[in-house]
Amino acid sequence: MKLIKLLTIGLSLLLVISCSKTDAEDQAAVIKGSKSAMVDLPTMQCGMCERAIETGLSKVNGVVSIDVDVDEKNAAVIYEAGLINLAGIEKAIAKLGYQANETSADSETYADLAKCCKLPEDR
Repeated sequence: MKLIKLLTIGLSLLLVISCSKTDAEDQAAVIKGSKSAMVDLPTMQCGMCERAIETGLSKVNGVVSIDVDVDEKNAAVIYEAGLINLAGIEKAIAKLGYQANETSADSETYADLAKCCKLPEDR
């Protein structure tokens, strides 16, 4: 009985370790046909921006996962290459009101962002 409990605990730990988050390239390699990309988000200002980008981009067809880092002002994106490409991801982020790499933010959407989400000179 103790052996079964020990085996169960050991298998549970192994499962937790194997399912823990790895970097974007490792995750992309696991998902057949997917790619990973880093997107610079120079106009992102706060946690509210982070949530808006993660929520908005997670609804885009072909985006598998997104991990936004507000401190580094970038996002690691895993996407299905047959459904979307990097330019499409950048365009989707721009439509949310944020600059993505060299793709400018949609000016109307940017104007409607909360004050904390705008660049200091636009507040």
